[in-house]
Amino acid sequence: MTPKTTWIACVLAAAVVAFGLAGPARAVQGGKSPVQVFILAGQSNMEGHGEIMPRPDSANGGKGSLQYLVKDPATAAQYRHIIDASGNWVVRNDVWIWYLGRKGGLTTGYGANGGTIGPEFQFGHVVGGSIDNQVLIIKTAWGGKSIQKDFRPPSSGGEVGPYYKEMIQHIKDVLGNLRANFPDYDGGGFQLAGFGWHQGWNDGCSGEATAEYEKNMINFIRDVRKELKVKDLPFVIASSGFGGQGCSGRRLDICKAQAAAAKAAGMAYCVDTRDFFRAPDVSPANQGYHWNRNAETHFLIGDSMGKTMLKLMKARLAKAKPAAKPAPAGKTKPEDKGWDFLFEYDLSNASYPKGVWSYKGGVLTATKDKNIWTRKLYTDFILDLEFKTAPGTNSGVIVHCSDANNWIPNSVEVQIADDFAERWAKADKTWQCAAIFGHLAPTKSMVKKPGEWNRMTVTCKGKMINVTLNGEEVAVMDMSKWTSAKKNPNGSDIPRWLSKPKAKLPLKGRIGFQGKHAGAPIYFRNIKIKE
Repeated sequence: MTPKTTWIACVLAAAVVAFGLAGPARAVQGGKSPVQVFILAGQSNMEGHGEIMPRPDSANGGKGSLQYLVKDPATAAQYRHIIDASGNWVVRNDVWIWYLGRKGGLTTGYGANGGTIGPEFQFGHVVGGSIDNQVLIIKTAWGGKSIQKDFRPPSSGGEVGPYYKEMIQHIKDVLGNLRANFPDYDGGGFQLAGFGWHQGWNDGCSGEATAEYEKNMINFIRDVRKELKVKDLPFVIASSGFGGQGCSGRRLDICKAQAAAAKAAGMAYCVDTRDFFRAPDVSPANQGYHWNRNAETHFLIGDSMGKTMLKLMKARLAKAKPAAKPAPAGKTKPEDKGWDFLFEYDLSNASYPKGVWSYKGGVLTATKDKNIWTRKLYTDFILDLEFKTAPGTNSGVIVHCSDANNWIPNSVEVQIADDFAERWAKADKTWQCAAIFGHLAPTKSMVKKPGEWNRMTVTCKGKMINVTLNGEEVAVMDMSKWTSAKKNPNGSDIPRWLSKPKAKLPLKGRIGFQGKHAGAPIYFRNIKIKE
């Protein structure tokens, strides 16, 4: 099959595949096929000039560099996901990137040169942490280019921009040769998931180009969608907000044109970048048109683009699906401020075997011994829910799961059990209700008899896990103390299948519920979460 026919076949196949949201990073291809493909395009600010390391001639101690942001106590928490335990830059193999021939797992150094980052960096972290499928970012950006001329779309008339044509050709070439570009690709096809655009400086240098920017941008979006055969491809524009809230004249006119074009195009949104501007004294350089080479600016632009892209993807999915059933008791959000339902009523944000889990009358239950998982990854949160056991129930609430396919050693399970059943009443105390299964017994049994509703709250913050059952705090676990996979801190044995020390488990992961385990059902309702 030629690259051209491969391209056509993949696009046709992708048209019938729905989006899958949330999932963990893996060592090889991270998630399910089809690969979710995002195009990032534009001029030098999409190339990216955010400095990774402080410049040797820095007079401000390296402010504005990525290394400074990682180490500065004021920002370290926001950037902790980009470094590993040894302080090295994380390489995300669940997010691939291709940038004009440079390719690999997403990490630093995919900016204009190996010493810089662009918006692709945090964009990739955002979408990679929220999409269950493998992600591929194709970046096509060149310095000093206008949409009036260089990226001029066919619908604007006149000569089609050479970089518009080159951009489209690069996209097709990469997607037509996925296996050659990324050997871990499993051959399961791809889906064009979204397009990100960051450009505008060169057009703002000319009154004529500024005046026709809105028209050209609308035509660009329309033509790209037509060329790539995705009529409602989500499109995020990062505005040309150099100078911050003080930008004026043609610079401000470009920003307004970008916002107007996004509104007119539909399934598009313009991110206002003006608040991300940082002054020269807290930046690596005084170079306004490159955001003063400030890594924080490039990071925040990518962060906002990624989060906006996820919202557009969700809106697109909702538009394509039939109307969902109403949420329990007619609600779409919990009444308590700051809370969200863990699972949508139609389970559109969950991952589970088809036909096993369902909501009926506001109660979530399963027909088989198969788990249900959040697609989203969580770190610090409060999970509040009600559950009801049946005679003999043995289930659980699972947190910090980094591998849903091999969850038992790669997570922490808060046990749910019918302690009134002889089998569980005589079991090890770490197997009883509200225990941290196999590791920590509850201080007392607080579960109600089968058929009665219980309320459980699980709070995860850092390595601490607190479990409250029916108003009584019954388990407090400091994971850092569980350094052995064989012995608990009190000297008791850990079940052999829990083969990883809890102290070494990643804290970012899925939340799940165990299904109809040991032959007895489990029932959940009013499941809400606050991050």
